[in-house]
Amino acid sequence: MELYLSPKVVGKGPKGRTACGSSAYRSCDRIIDNAGHVHDYRHKGGYVTGGIELPAGAPEELRNRQTLWSRHEEKDIRKDAELFREITVALPNELDYEASASVIRKLAKPLTDRGMCVQWDIHDTIKEGQRNLHAHLMVTMRTLQLDGTFGNKNRSWNRYNGGLNVADLLRPEATRL
Repeated sequence: MELYLSPKVVGKGPKGRTACGSSAYRSCDRIIDNAGHVHDYRHKGGYVTGGIELPAGAPEELRNRQTLWSRHEEKDIRKDAELFREITVALPNELDYEASASVIRKLAKPLTDRGMCVQWDIHDTIKEGQRNLHAHLMVTMRTLQLDGTFGNKNRSWNRYNGGLNVADLLRPEATRL
């Protein structure tokens, strides 16, 4: 199965973006960020299903989106901080929702095996008369500590430092699904 992957790094930028706000938008949920701002996207349509995949040994409370992204974002104090990686995956329209979720969980596995936490959300929308079945993966950039907090950013996960290119890691996996 051929999947189109579009990875990018998402930062705060001039609009004051937060990982909690982005998580709420992608999951069509209500989340409060560390500054107390409420991000409520429960009215947004097109949401199918989602979840959080964790590395082995990660505390179960990180399966809560607000907990995961609040903890991850605690150290991002710079106004131009890189908050998370996002990978958008175009899914074949022939897949039902259960099969789509299975594909995305398998796609997240190489990332969690390297210690990253992955929030995934599947959307099914109609745009200009065309069905658009796709998933958003939000991937942590910080090393998860034994106590469930996040440490420094893991520079070996950054392709610009000669490290991991997430797209190169996932493309072979995507062709095996």
